Amino acid sequence: MRLRGPITLLMLAVLGTAGCAGHPAAAPTAAAEPVVGDDCPDLVDGGTQVQFTDAHGGKLVGVVFGKGSTGVVLSHMSDGDVCAWMPYARILANSGYQTIVFYFDGFGSSQGASGSNLPGDIVAAAGYLRGHGAKTIALVGASMGAAASVDAATQLKPAPAVVVSLSAPKAYQSADAIDAAKQLTVPVLYAAGVGDGEFADDAQALYDATPATTNRTVLIAPSSSHGIGLVGAPGSQVRDAMDTALKQQAPAQG
Repeated sequence: MRLRGPITLLMLAVLGTAGCAGHPAAAPTAAAEPVVGDDCPDLVDGGTQVQFTDAHGGKLVGVVFGKGSTGVVLSHMSDGDVCAWMPYARILANSGYQTIVFYFDGFGSSQGASGSNLPGDIVAAAGYLRGHGAKTIALVGASMGAAASVDAATQLKPAPAVVVSLSAPKAYQSADAIDAAKQLTVPVLYAAGVGDGEFADDAQALYDATPATTNRTVLIAPSSSHGIGLVGAPGSQVRDAMDTALKQQAPAQG
């Protein structure tokens, strides 16, 4: 394991419920019928089905768990779906977080060109949470969703309190994580498995590209798991690092 850069105590208060910069926040509405989680009905049970619109008019769908003024956006992998994030979303909700798992444009039931604006979709999801009481936002993503989360962190206004990136490639479709990393000013945790090929190298590259003045950490775990597979059970190194980053940088607020 290689672990660098302390995760220091930092709370970035995000004021108001402003939308993303450059365009007004879309008015979110509850979905008329369930459209997310057909493959995992037990996991989606108790969540709220939602619809919202991104900056380009794409209609996105997701599920929200929990309430509270600290929101967590969980972004999926290219070959995964929202079901994979739901167990962790429910755990966070039970800890006092408001969480959203959603489908990017062109995935699942979300409409639009596939992967056309991955960071913008995350900004829209954060806007949904802010429109429903979240004052602080954390971005957590896996693989494709991790690259998009790093990129979105430089676009979201106000900025997120923390970013957690699991197995992010340096770039993926519309997400340019390596360029965004050079601009990051918020705390960030990069994690990957040592046996996950180039993704371990990419995690290190992203860490190296992030300014030394930024609260940055890289964790290369003794694992061959990829993305959400790194979360594992409580007690795993990556899971512990994720939980610590959220508790320190974006603690749950009722």
